[in-house]
Amino acid sequence: MKLTHFLCITGALLMVGCATTASPTYEGAQSITPAARAAILEGHADQVTCWREKPQGSHMMQKYCATKTEVADIQKQDRQSLFNMQTQGQVHACPASNPRC
Repeated sequence: MKLTHFLCITGALLMVGCATTASPTYEGAQSITPAARAAILEGHADQVTCWREKPQGSHMMQKYCATKTEVADIQKQDRQSLFNMQTQGQVHACPASNPRC
């Protein structure tokens, strides 16, 4: 099989996969925060975002959902924690083993 044929078939399969996954993003989630569940029940599913990740120690992907506000708050806390650790010298932005730093 030529590479171009393979790419065309693969692209077609991906497009079909995207077209058939038009269900709401929260369906099939293993974990939904209470605020996200409330938003869904109130008809505000557009305020909910979902992602897939592998829990620590597992090879299986799991789907998690939370409100976009909750995710933004967590990201803000993570950035603040990283900043605090960097200013306290606990985390180096560039490893000492890198001679370019």
